[in-house]
Amino acid sequence: MQIFTIHGINYKKHNVGVVSCTEGFDTSTPTGRAMMGVLGVFAQMERELTAERVSFALAERASQGKRTCSDVLGYDLDGKDSLTINETEAEVVRLIFQKFIEYQSYLPVAEIVNAMGHHGRRGSSFNAESIKKIVTRPVYIGYYSFKGHLYQGDYEPLISEKDWRHAQRIVQKIRCGRRKYIR
Repeated sequence: MQIFTIHGINYKKHNVGVVSCTEGFDTSTPTGRAMMGVLGVFAQMERELTAERVSFALAERASQGKRTCSDVLGYDLDGKDSLTINETEAEVVRLIFQKFIEYQSYLPVAEIVNAMGHHGRRGSSFNAESIKKIVTRPVYIGYYSFKGHLYQGDYEPLISEKDWRHAQRIVQKIRCGRRKYIR
């Protein structure tokens, strides 16, 4: 027996049916319940098709070097397709990379940057996770990332590829070090 739940209420449990004047179904009958099931299947299919189309559109934008992200510390939106450097925030990003390469750890970098009075785009303090997110994003070397693939962006990078790759080696070293202690 199929259970109909609308707005979190189990109507079958309360012996209540739904009758629609415009769609022509009545959940108090077997045909009406079947119709609701069919409509549910089609609604789910439409959601999945919409997600597929959005994913395809974003992949196409990325392959054309157009923006696929929205809010990136160090950049402002430049129209709907690109990014432009926000110099004030860019200095913070460069400082984060410099200190990460120096200290090779997320938390000390967060503490240093916070002590200097810097904060994230929405006014929040930096923490280990936000530092990790910044130092691992390829957007800072001029690439958009979408579903594991990198696409050359049409904007100016903030970090040299050499420094970014150095940071990635440190990130990998940190990951490997954690595995050693987890086992």
